[in-house]
Amino acid sequence: RKILREYLIDKHGMVLGDNLGGHGFHHNFVAEMNRITGVTAVVVPRDDRIHQRPYDLPQLPFVVNHAPGSKAEPLGWKIDGRWAVYYHPGALSDAWRDDHAGIKKAVWENCYQLGINILFYAYAEQDKWRSAQQQ
Repeated sequence: RKILREYLIDKHGMVLGDNLGGHGFHHNFVAEMNRITGVTAVVVPRDDRIHQRPYDLPQLPFVVNHAPGSKAEPLGWKIDGRWAVYYHPGALSDAWRDDHAGIKKAVWENCYQLGINILFYAYAEQDKWRSAQQQ
């Protein structure tokens, strides 16, 4: 926990969580990220830039909700104005498999695009932070 907290807060890192473990995983992941970050998860808004750049995603790509009883919405933990953790509750990585787990092309392509958006966001935020450290 100490190392992950240092990575997320002191080094401005980012974690992408994806639920492949069901309801128990969902609740444990959310509880641990709340504890590690010191902030409570919120729904990442559809109009947030993480869903718009470089790909504008009109809807969240969703394979299957592995967290029954929870809403099919991405959660995030924001620290100092940036997303430090992005959690997708619906098997995003299933779509990234070589065989795409039998998922329709339109869905797995959007899953790739969401992944690219998250990486793009993480690197852009890390770059801003590193540039500020050099000044």
